[in-house]
Amino acid sequence: MPSKTIYDKCRELLEKYYKKGEEVGSVKLSTKIILDIGGQKRTIQNALSVMLATKLIKDIGNCHFKIL
Repeated sequence: MPSKTIYDKCRELLEKYYKKGEEVGSVKLSTKIILDIGGQKRTIQNALSVMLATKLIKDIGNCHFKIL
């Protein structure tokens, strides 16, 4: 079985913890990334970048994101 891409991991994380349209703060989202994907600073930044670039989440300001 091929290893999962960072996109796959991010999508599964969002489906596991959140519903579409839900708002989440960056601290809570980062905590979920640490628990499910990895705790290195670069891993967290890459995961957030992938989520934003692939429209899994939308930055709505004030360190909050909307799940798309």
